[in-house]
Amino acid sequence: MPKPLRWLIRGLQVMGRKPEHCAEYMLSAIWKTKDELVEEYLGGVTDGRKLIVFGQDANVKGVTKTHTTANVNYLWASTLQILANSKNEIKNQI
Repeated sequence: MPKPLRWLIRGLQVMGRKPEHCAEYMLSAIWKTKDELVEEYLGGVTDGRKLIVFGQDANVKGVTKTHTTANVNYLWASTLQILANSKNEIKNQI
């Protein structure tokens, strides 16, 4: 990577968030159960949601017109396939 580009990226990183904050927001959906997430972010009311969209500060955002059932199902199937592939790769490395 060219040095001027690296300098630019380093300068922009100063304005970014601390890794601890990013990890807290990003990993909460992985480590917490569905019930914990519903309680914490939706006040215990699911209102039939199957998808919770988060903003940059882990605040709940509304779904958009692109969050169709077909798109959500496709994303979930892709996620499960990626996890299955990574599980197989880990098994092969052990």
